[in-house]
Amino acid sequence: MNKMLRNMFNPSRSIFLALACLPLLTSACTSQPSANNPTAETETSEIDPAEPSSAETQNSEPSVSRPSAASPVTAEPSTAEPSTAEPSTAEPSTAEMSTAEMSTAEMSTAAPSTAEMSTVQFPEVTSSEVLIQQNEDMTVFTLSADVLFDFDKSNIRPDAESALQQLSAAIAERFPNDPLQIHGHTDAKGEDAYNVDLSERRAASVQQWLSTHANINRDRMTTHGHGEHQPVAPNTHTDGSDNPAGRQLNRRVEIVVLNS
Repeated sequence: MNKMLRNMFNPSRSIFLALACLPLLTSACTSQPSANNPTAETETSEIDPAEPSSAETQNSEPSVSRPSAASPVTAEPSTAEPSTAEPSTAEPSTAEMSTAEMSTAEMSTAAPSTAEMSTVQFPEVTSSEVLIQQNEDMTVFTLSADVLFDFDKSNIRPDAESALQQLSAAIAERFPNDPLQIHGHTDAKGEDAYNVDLSERRAASVQQWLSTHANINRDRMTTHGHGEHQPVAPNTHTDGSDNPAGRQLNRRVEIVVLNS
């Protein structure tokens, strides 16, 4: 033990030991500041938490904005659906009213359309000059104006009385009390105002004949002149040339019996 103590306090040995331990002390002193350096810890702590916080902020922003953008889109269609349903409910009622108004106007002033009517024959009417058409609401007797009148005239021709007598006999037998409308029509030749006036005069002449020769009360009959405005055939061909056959069909008088 005494020998060990002497060796430790030996000056030469102490110097040698100090020199041998100097590198170790230097290494320890150099590594301790880097391990315990508060500045490095601060920099690391500032970088690491900052990165996740930025990512969390970026992830949280779309998650908030997406539902907020989707909510108005869902609300807009729900608001539009009732507004679309309201006009669709109103349209049928408007159409029904307009149909009723048109049918009333047709029954009072306008000549009825005979395009979809059925052609019928009455045994008492044998003249080929009288066309009879019928539906559930009315019966229409049509006579060519060329049979009833001379060109540009409104006086009934004598040879037209045979067809008028057969027609009036059918009315007396089948429609003794029903109201009558007499509609005059012309082709498109001439001025419009003149054609309307001519068609009115021709309708009035037929009314006069039925009242005088068939004893039909004038109060049952009304007359209307339409001129060229209600044709049943083209007055001209597609190339603009004259269509005499079509114009002949348009020159006519229609006696409409309204079913009561």
